[in-house]
Amino acid sequence: MTETLSEKKLTEVMDFNDPYYIHPSDHTGHAIVTRPLEGDNYATWSRAMIMSLEAKNKLGFVDGTIKAPSAKDPKYGAWRRCNQIVKSWILNSISPTLTNTVIFSDTAAEVWADLNERFSQGNFSRIFELKRGIVEHRQQQQSIAVYYTTLKSFWDELGSYNDPPSCNCAGLKQIAEREEQEQILQFLMGLNDTYSAIRGQILLMQPLPNIRKIYSLLLQEEKQRQLADARDGPIHAVNVKKSTKNTENRQPAKSQDNKGKSLYCTHCEGDTHTVDRCYYIIGFPPGHKFHGKAIKPPNRNKRFTANNAHGTIKPTTAENVHQNFPQFTEEEYNQIRALLGKTQFCGNVTDVTYQPTLTNPSHMSHAPTHPTLIPQSPNITTLSHTQPNQIRDNLQPNLTTTSSPNNTMSSPPFMQLSPPEPIHPIIDTPMPSPVTTPPVVPRRSQRERHPPPHLQDYHCSNAIMLPPGSSSSRRALEQNKTWTLCPLPQGKRAIGSKWVYKIKYRSDGTIERYKGRLVAKGYTQMEGLDYTETFSPVAKLVTLKCLLAVAAVRHWSLHQLDVQNAFLHGDLDEEVYMLPPPGLRRQGANMVCRLQKSLYGLKQASRNWFSKFSTAIKRAGFQQSKADYSLFTKVRGASFTAVLLYVDDMIITGNDNTAIEELKRFLHNNFRIKDLGHLKYFLGVEVAYSKQGIAISQRKYTLDILEDAGMIGAKPTKFPMEQNQRLTPSDGELLKDPSQYRRLIGRLIYLTITRPDIIFSVHVLSQFMQQPRKPHLEAAYRVLRYLKKAPGQGVLFPSHGKLQLKGYCDADWASCPTTRRSVTGFCIFLGGAPISWKSKKQSIVSRSSAESEYRSMASLTCELVWLKYLLQDLQVTHLQPALLYCDNQAALHIAANPVFHERTKHIEIDCHTVRERIQSGLIKTAHVSSSQQIADIFTKPLGSALFHALLRKLGTLDIHVPA
Repeated sequence: MTETLSEKKLTEVMDFNDPYYIHPSDHTGHAIVTRPLEGDNYATWSRAMIMSLEAKNKLGFVDGTIKAPSAKDPKYGAWRRCNQIVKSWILNSISPTLTNTVIFSDTAAEVWADLNERFSQGNFSRIFELKRGIVEHRQQQQSIAVYYTTLKSFWDELGSYNDPPSCNCAGLKQIAEREEQEQILQFLMGLNDTYSAIRGQILLMQPLPNIRKIYSLLLQEEKQRQLADARDGPIHAVNVKKSTKNTENRQPAKSQDNKGKSLYCTHCEGDTHTVDRCYYIIGFPPGHKFHGKAIKPPNRNKRFTANNAHGTIKPTTAENVHQNFPQFTEEEYNQIRALLGKTQFCGNVTDVTYQPTLTNPSHMSHAPTHPTLIPQSPNITTLSHTQPNQIRDNLQPNLTTTSSPNNTMSSPPFMQLSPPEPIHPIIDTPMPSPVTTPPVVPRRSQRERHPPPHLQDYHCSNAIMLPPGSSSSRRALEQNKTWTLCPLPQGKRAIGSKWVYKIKYRSDGTIERYKGRLVAKGYTQMEGLDYTETFSPVAKLVTLKCLLAVAAVRHWSLHQLDVQNAFLHGDLDEEVYMLPPPGLRRQGANMVCRLQKSLYGLKQASRNWFSKFSTAIKRAGFQQSKADYSLFTKVRGASFTAVLLYVDDMIITGNDNTAIEELKRFLHNNFRIKDLGHLKYFLGVEVAYSKQGIAISQRKYTLDILEDAGMIGAKPTKFPMEQNQRLTPSDGELLKDPSQYRRLIGRLIYLTITRPDIIFSVHVLSQFMQQPRKPHLEAAYRVLRYLKKAPGQGVLFPSHGKLQLKGYCDADWASCPTTRRSVTGFCIFLGGAPISWKSKKQSIVSRSSAESEYRSMASLTCELVWLKYLLQDLQVTHLQPALLYCDNQAALHIAANPVFHERTKHIEIDCHTVRERIQSGLIKTAHVSSSQQIADIFTKPLGSALFHALLRKLGTLDIHVPA
């Protein structure tokens, strides 16, 4: 009875839910967390400590909920014991360096508060770190499991800082689904590009699986890839032995496992895959032993011979080195070597050494200068590298024995191979004693060597040096104070840059100078943030030809200037930051360049340069033309000077040489100007002078086109396009590489600056650049064969002409077989030479030939009016009306008759345009017969006789053909 009461009393005293209860396993030497606190891991450490303390019902001793009772309280002793135990648990769970700082605290709550105050971070700071870690985390070399685990730790810790909503409505489920979708996107974005295929399949799933299912799919994909790569794994010892009979001239055989399959890789010569799936090209997948390494494909022609590489290793001496050696690739040799180091054999394998043969001269540069040392052992496996076509008879390796220096440990003597040489052909019978022969001197090839044809346009210097143009560009950047170094402000981003080098040639093909430019990567700029407006200071090419025609008649001198680093002169209004260019020394890791001047490549660079130039030239008394904003003129009494600007190239002309020299000095003082002398080669246009006038052509550019297309040796044709040929967008086979056709047509379009004879052909061919076909390319090649006949043909501006405008216009009604639209063609003469020509499809379908002809008259009228304004800026008085020639009587009557009728209701605006200019006296219409209509060459393909007859009337000339 007494024992029962005692047990009952003991049970009543021992309350397991009492925080003062101490379990028998609780002691002061116990560490309740696995990873101690080191300072930077306080968040995870404190969470683990709270979990452990709460499990032991001792959390109140650190968070302050269990206060210390008074000394007279019966529980005071129990509280002190629990306090010391909890305090010891905390001290055992922190690093020794931190223990000394809190060991003198009296209570566990003081220790906990001290650590929390020192190492805890604000929630927002930690949340920022976690979100940045999630965004920046990438798989790279990690496996799927490690990559996912790291991300999940970020997500879980981030979720601990966000208190879930207290409601249980449907919106809570939507919030959870949205958070999981965000985690899925973050997980997929960080995967390597090798998983792009399965990533795309996952994103197309409806509905999108959860994150755990996606992780399982990717894990299975990774396992499948590892199984697929097992074929490239290490070979086993039982498969080492290979047959070597009749292998001297044998090519690598395909695997027996793939017998009947046509798998063959032309890159690594493997027989288990094709070249599009070769890991040596696309990279090894994660988990592969070569993943992330630059591994060259094995040379299948190099073979290795091995002795006793299977089963029992027999003693090998110099007398029986030559046996029936199996042949291996270099990769197999490395695998055997690793296998021999791990597998237990009967013999004592001391070392395996790879010895490259020195017979081939290509190996001489890679041969070691020191002798190869192999430890001598009674049981040794020797692997020697030979090549079948390099085996020589009666050659033996010279084996000499050397002694190793004495030391405290016994070491075997070494055999010295001096030098390593190939082994002769082998037979199955024992060989006689080795015969020492002198080393064979390597024979160098005597064949004539030529550089590869695809590299013939490249130049390789013997000395490593910077291009000649880079030093001047660097000096210009420093002198103009293009940027200032500063830290990148918060919220701003910096664009990149690169150096671009170019060789500028003269018209005869010789090198004029080397140009080096620092180009900003402006394609990364954002409109409205990095720039607002853009403008290109590009002069119209019709303005250039008009200026040359006036200069030829008035005998003006033409000068060409080049602005060095033109864009560096423009001041930037926007705040633009750029990463430091290559080669710039910076005073800090986070320093960037704040651009003060414009730089090549910036969207606003050309506008800023033109603004700076126009402001400066206007201060010199020049006025900007309204007809062409790139033309500036200055009139001072009888003196006239004109400046035509094309980006950073400039033409100066006028009747006063003194004023021209003053202008050059003014420009040089404001900008760095290079005087190139008289105008000879401008934008690919060659300019020649004679008593007859000024001739322009693009001979070098034409020859470059022919050479690039491989048509230098083509047979010339008499006209550019076959008569009655109709090209459509759907006939013929599509070209596999449309970029070749587009590049060719783009270059031909620029060639029409001086070649009006091909303007119609190029106009037709340019309509098929979206989907070019084989007939279109054949027609383009015919144009090249026509250019081959006279590559130097151009236009002559006569010096005795009369500066009067006259134009010819024509239209080919409904000539387009696809849209049934008409083609407008016109040309304008000034001083007896053509300065403007065009061939263009009309925007709408014309219901009659008169309507199409009248539309062409309206186009020519607008061009004539613009040219009259341009001539006024050039101080050319054109009092008489410009002549407009047309071969359609109905169109001429419509223009002269002020009464509208049925034929004019669809072209009323064009009628008003032409009629108002006629009534004001700006133009005058005249009829010309169809046989004399020069514009006929711009509307349709013509036969040889009519084509050349109109070409002579057009005024083209080839100055390179002897008279």
